[in-house]
Amino acid sequence: MAVTFNQIQDFLSKKRIAFIGISRDEKNYTRNLFREMTSRGYDVVPVNPNATEIEGLKCYGRLSQVSPGPEAALIFTTSLPLESLMDECLASGIKNVWVYNPRDKGRAVKPVEDFSRDNGINFISGYCPFMFLKDSAFVHRLHGFFLRLSGSYPARERS
Repeated sequence: MAVTFNQIQDFLSKKRIAFIGISRDEKNYTRNLFREMTSRGYDVVPVNPNATEIEGLKCYGRLSQVSPGPEAALIFTTSLPLESLMDECLASGIKNVWVYNPRDKGRAVKPVEDFSRDNGINFISGYCPFMFLKDSAFVHRLHGFFLRLSGSYPARERS
């Protein structure tokens, strides 16, 4: 299932986003993205069972503990099966899910794509969220440029 630019824009239009599997390491990619999205006005919610606080905010052990519930979820962890995380997202009323972990390119997502389609979930996998944030740093825009050159950049849906 090909991800479209429209799906990504729909995801990024949500303002309260859970970061599932955010790292405790302040130099980690997930923390950099967390800070960037916070600076852009997103209400980001850290979710990691091994932390009590991230970037000065309460960190939740499970998505189901977050109140009020988020509109979307970014999943970074590989320590839990993706299927169980998708079940938790659905149970929490989240219909926008983005899975990203550059070190986990081999994770099978076909069953999760099918689950998402069957349950009306906007599912995005593989793309780096930084590439789609307006006026992002040069390195992220360059990444997007190379995806365009290779034909791998998400296409816009025509109305």
